[in-house]
Amino acid sequence: MDGLTDGCVMVACCVAVTAVKVLLMMPSYRSTDFEVHRNWMAVTYNHPVSEWYYVDQPSPWTLDYPPLFAYFEWALSFLARVIDPLLVTERSPTEAEEDILEHKLSIVGFMRFSVIATDSVLLLALYWFSKTLYQHHKQKPTVWSPSLVVFALVALNPGLLIVDHVHFQYNGLLFGILIAAFAAAASGRDLLCALLFSILLNFKHIFIYMAPAFFIYLLRHYCFTQNITGLRSLKFLNLISLGGVVSSTFIASFSMFLWDLPQVLRRLFPWGRGLCHAYWAPNFWALYNIADKILKIIYSKMGLAVVNTTALMTSGTVGTEQQLHSVLLSPTPMITLTLTCIALAIPMVKLWRNPTPTQLVMASAQCSLCFFVFGWHVHEKAILMAVIPLCLISLTNAKYFRLHFVLSVVGHYSLFPLLFTPMEGPLKWALLIFHSLLAYNLMPSFRLKVMDLFAVFGIFAVQFMILALSFFGSNSLPFLPLMLVSGYCAIVVVSCFAASLCL
Repeated sequence: MDGLTDGCVMVACCVAVTAVKVLLMMPSYRSTDFEVHRNWMAVTYNHPVSEWYYVDQPSPWTLDYPPLFAYFEWALSFLARVIDPLLVTERSPTEAEEDILEHKLSIVGFMRFSVIATDSVLLLALYWFSKTLYQHHKQKPTVWSPSLVVFALVALNPGLLIVDHVHFQYNGLLFGILIAAFAAAASGRDLLCALLFSILLNFKHIFIYMAPAFFIYLLRHYCFTQNITGLRSLKFLNLISLGGVVSSTFIASFSMFLWDLPQVLRRLFPWGRGLCHAYWAPNFWALYNIADKILKIIYSKMGLAVVNTTALMTSGTVGTEQQLHSVLLSPTPMITLTLTCIALAIPMVKLWRNPTPTQLVMASAQCSLCFFVFGWHVHEKAILMAVIPLCLISLTNAKYFRLHFVLSVVGHYSLFPLLFTPMEGPLKWALLIFHSLLAYNLMPSFRLKVMDLFAVFGIFAVQFMILALSFFGSNSLPFLPLMLVSGYCAIVVVSCFAASLCL
């Protein structure tokens, strides 16, 4: 296919995915994140900058993103005020819900359209990245060009559709900035790469998961000569330039909050939260919790004493750092950080030895998996931080494709509990199956192995068990369906993580 045809297909893909977003917009379930972002607009509109990170009434949804995202909400609030003043009125959650019932079209419509509009950043960055990285890529796995395949798979990513356009967040904007940083690296513009990633960190600090990969890549690729022979290989002017770009970005972002920095950091890093979120992210600690639950039952049957009979950490609640497991040692934030740092060593060494743009993307996915698998209070949505980078390079290597395909299917399935109302049931399955079939059929030269297929089709076995539980009744174990999803997905995610370290 020539460039003109590729462009036409990309435009058609953008139109199709936008149409899907518009159809999802009004009738779909909205999570508390919808009211969180509306309240942040109200806070930034009605209060001076010095008060943004202190306001906690009348809504409990306090501002806990970095300053650049706060400025984004502030800028958005002026347009919101024109559409409907209630959008920037500080309200309690109950009052806000009453406002939505009376002004659904203006309030819900504006918020949903704001997400769709900011997705343009994602689409533009995708175009830049796919044309840059795959410009000289000779392998054509299908009649579509590699750049078009990557564009379509990320644009139609079911995780982004579920999390952003149903559950409600602005991840399309954030991943657009991330992909632009990858594209800058692929085009040899290292300082622009550093600038874009610094901006991203000041939009949402969870992307600090990838910071080790960008630090190692930029230090090795931009600040050292190709053949390292000690300090003489260090390019001091480049190091100063790189440090200047990064530090100036953070100074510009936090300049208005320097006197309130401790309060801002408390909002950004609430260490008092528990090991696991309410719904366990499918990681090592989910398996650890399940093991503790099983051991508690065994100990009870054998009449053995347990540390904590309530086992709050394994009950599915958010909880606090002081909660105990019943039998196993309760991890602390320092233990989880230590395990994460040990796991990070492998991809960082590989990136230092081979500082290429493709390896940067791969290392970013591996870093995200390290934090996802071993991190403290990980949210299930963070799996997208591994799935999307892997998708970007999935056509460069058959092993990358296999890893991406399995992690994509199971990782997106792990997001299903976010949409728990019956109306979204067919929708989330349709999005996942369509995307999985599209990925598989667009890459016929890359084939899955038997174990890959077992991992993928295992989600149907899990879903069958959940349906059986609902049919026969499981009121005494209300958390069991979520435990099944989290436990199975954790086995696959941890296996994919281990496999990624071997690539």
